[in-house]
Amino acid sequence: MNTNRTEGPPDAELRIEEEDDALSLKTKMERLRDALKRCEEERKDYLDGWQRAKADFINARKAEIKERAAFFEDARVRLMEELLPFMDAFQAALQHADTNTGEGKGIMGLSQQLSQFLDIRGVCAFPAKGQRFNPKEHEAVETIAVDSPDKDEVVIAELQTGYRIGERILRPARVRVGVYAPPAGDNPVANGKGP
Repeated sequence: MNTNRTEGPPDAELRIEEEDDALSLKTKMERLRDALKRCEEERKDYLDGWQRAKADFINARKAEIKERAAFFEDARVRLMEELLPFMDAFQAALQHADTNTGEGKGIMGLSQQLSQFLDIRGVCAFPAKGQRFNPKEHEAVETIAVDSPDKDEVVIAELQTGYRIGERILRPARVRVGVYAPPAGDNPVANGKGP
């Protein structure tokens, strides 16, 4: 039995199928490369987004910690400021109390407790009398004429104690400040001998 094929030799048919398979394999490889490239780009986008989100979260957390610390510090400072009038009251009471009596000893004990409470929390009184006037630390309530240029702009009297917490002034000291004015006879301009 002899069958005639009109399509051509079997080698040609095989070659066409191999070419189709190679073409299809090449197309599949290109599609896979494109898909892989898209996946890599998506992965990079997701990774970048995740890293940004993580950095934003870390920065937000640091900002929250900083804000919380500032809030607690402000609250602590306000509490200490509110306690200062009690310290003033105890100091005034001690000036007029007889510390040999039970009442005087009680006032002294309470004053010492409050002083220790403030001291433990970093609040301390700072000296004013005899210091050069500093508007950051002193509030001048009154000026007093002094007879020496050495006492010019020097605190002569402290009317109310000043307090600080660390480097921060809680309350400036209320003071009287000396002002030197040379006598009229010592002023060369007033005597007509000046320039």
